[in-house]
Amino acid sequence: MGIASAEPAVVGNLVARVMATTPDGQHGQVLFLKRCARCHGVEGWGNGIKEIPAVAGQRDLYIISQLAAFETLERNGSAMHRATQTADIGNPQAIRDLAAFLSKASPAPNPDHGDGRKLATGEKMFQSQCALCHGAHAEGSPDEPIPSLAGQHYSYIMVQLKSFAEGHRGQVEPPVIDFTAGLSVDQRQAIADYLSRLQK
Repeated sequence: MGIASAEPAVVGNLVARVMATTPDGQHGQVLFLKRCARCHGVEGWGNGIKEIPAVAGQRDLYIISQLAAFETLERNGSAMHRATQTADIGNPQAIRDLAAFLSKASPAPNPDHGDGRKLATGEKMFQSQCALCHGAHAEGSPDEPIPSLAGQHYSYIMVQLKSFAEGHRGQVEPPVIDFTAGLSVDQRQAIADYLSRLQK
């Protein structure tokens, strides 16, 4: 869920330039508070009701790849486009610094959840269909741009599952699209609720 396929060359080139810099998490915190906290909150915990993801504690490489995708307009998101097009954010060093700060930040302690009635179903489906890439504990990958899903807001996961299923989210592997397209609303709710309750 969210795995990048062969990313566009423009994104890959920017990611390579980002990775060639030396991270400065303190500068990343300054940038985050200036440009990102208005939506994601000063702690980076997001807002489940507004379907804004928790970004604190997310995987470093995933943050970098997504910021690069927003910066190059390869991923949709008008609010994120406005943020990443600013001179202080839209450069390799800033992206690296933001990722360094966020990846070490404490994850959201109280993400929003579903009704808790389908957790066993959610766990079974995640473990059989998603854990191979995202990890048994939904921890993501440090070596590939595969996000941590543990402790993410239920409402945000629901939006993303729907977006994948409808083919509206680019750079996603076809198996992910096929899997999510075959899910019922109840199954999406089950997976999202299960993931929201996992601790990082």
